[in-house]
Amino acid sequence: MVTALFEFCILVCLLFSTFATAFPSTRSVISTQRKFISQSFPSSKVSSITQVKNPKWTSKQVSTLDVYAAPFLKHRIPLPKDLATAIENRPSARDLGKMSPLERRANGQTVSGSNGQFVFPVRVGTPGQTLYLIFDTGSGDFWVWSWQMPRSLLQNHRASGYYNASLSSTAVQFTGQSFNIGYASGSVYGNVWLDTVYVDGDGVQIGVGDQPVECAQNVGGSFSSLPAVDGIMGLNTWVYDQESPNPQQTWLDFILSPGHLAAQVFTVALVRDGVGTMDFGYIDTNKYTGSIAYAPVRTVPNAPATGYWSFFWSGFAIGSRAYNTTSIPVLTDTGTNVVLLPQSIIKKYYADVAGAYQQSDGSWCFPCKSILPPFTFGIGQVKVVVPSKSFIFAELGLDKVNCYGALQATSESQFALFGTPFMNALFVVHDYGGNRLGFATRTKT
Repeated sequence: MVTALFEFCILVCLLFSTFATAFPSTRSVISTQRKFISQSFPSSKVSSITQVKNPKWTSKQVSTLDVYAAPFLKHRIPLPKDLATAIENRPSARDLGKMSPLERRANGQTVSGSNGQFVFPVRVGTPGQTLYLIFDTGSGDFWVWSWQMPRSLLQNHRASGYYNASLSSTAVQFTGQSFNIGYASGSVYGNVWLDTVYVDGDGVQIGVGDQPVECAQNVGGSFSSLPAVDGIMGLNTWVYDQESPNPQQTWLDFILSPGHLAAQVFTVALVRDGVGTMDFGYIDTNKYTGSIAYAPVRTVPNAPATGYWSFFWSGFAIGSRAYNTTSIPVLTDTGTNVVLLPQSIIKKYYADVAGAYQQSDGSWCFPCKSILPPFTFGIGQVKVVVPSKSFIFAELGLDKVNCYGALQATSESQFALFGTPFMNALFVVHDYGGNRLGFATRTKT
């Protein structure tokens, strides 16, 4: 799963323009036959992929209104009334600059955004061009910044932080293929090339030859303001991506096809403000304690899209309050930076937080010194506890006294959304072959 909005909150769809630093190969193909390549230790069919701290990342202040709106816009979830009103009536940057500190506080606080601080390195082409990507379980496409983007965007991006097919001896244009990924108010679009892609891990390098690489020719909104993030690796449950006219098998579905890795599974063990891992092909028993509680992946009624790693929890509890047995659909997403829960649950939660209050857009804040209760959700008969240290999003930038909550409200009739505050706190198993999700308590990091 920010500087202006989070990674999927696209504000505008920019007009098409192209800038080429060199002319790529004119070779092209009209079909692809991918090759699985693994460079590994003898008989190793597993891989642990470790994040790196992005060397080009810098912290910037982000509006809390944008923080709250981002998951709604990314997933096309209807906005709560107060949030929709706040977006419609938000003052311009020029008007904010004329306001007193008290007026600015009333019209929206800011927090320090951390999106893109920790990323996964991926090598594309021959020789390999290293790109820093967000691995996102809430989307399915693999796309990157490319040499074809406008000069103005490339100049503001990190040096060499984009793919250039002309520098790769294995690059071939995928004739007639294009992509256009639509978000709530914009898109990312471009053409498609085939090339060798390596994701380097401990034990095995997962390589795919003739992998479709969606090469952006323009991006809008948050992506244009994330100069240190070079693209997205989608890891949702889709079998096919959003290429046109012929959707292609996703990277994840291909590498987890039978016979490629030891098991059709990957796990997520992320760390708040630190280096996390994703393991492909196995479950590392050193990364969790106790047992793993599994829930089948189920389609969520009225969900805004398909492909989610989604399940139904069997109940919840706030702190030491009584456990409520209730079935609620839950979407999970490593590319979203807050947790959304139904309004009635959020109101009960913050009723137990001393000094908690709502901003005009409906989002929740609280004194940073307040004690937060843990949150428990059920997987069948198992109760999974998420520690409260995960529920502080960040200190508010204007007053330095209050904090912005990582738990926020969605409409009562909608589903819950588990973003990184929950994912950072738990060991999460994505059993692709078994079509199920597993949760366990993380080993202390």
